[in-house]
Amino acid sequence: MITISAATALKPAIRLMREDDLEKVAEIDQLSFSMPWPKRVYAYEIHDNQNSLSWVAEIRSPDGRRQVCGMIVIWIILDKAHIATFAVHPDHRGKGLAKRMLKTALIAAINHGTTQATLEVRAGNF
Repeated sequence: MITISAATALKPAIRLMREDDLEKVAEIDQLSFSMPWPKRVYAYEIHDNQNSLSWVAEIRSPDGRRQVCGMIVIWIILDKAHIATFAVHPDHRGKGLAKRMLKTALIAAINHGTTQATLEVRAGNF
């Protein structure tokens, strides 16, 4: 019998966003923003926007269930990476998921030739 510790089980995997993630991604967006993107916009990002790089953070609970708990979409525009949207489910904030997603996304953007990155935030978002 293989036992997975709670710390190992909750270590997130950062992977490319898929069609079957869209319900959870839209839920995270709605919980995070006053003007969330519709689910169809995320579908466009993963299927049709050739300038888009989209990831999710996924954890596996101790019982083996996988759960999407964060998402990030970056647009590559010439040599710039524009972080279009970025959120972590409220139940999983403060655990370093955002840092891991951002690191993954920025490394991929650099590999696509970007030299700068931007993220617009509300003035009160520290």
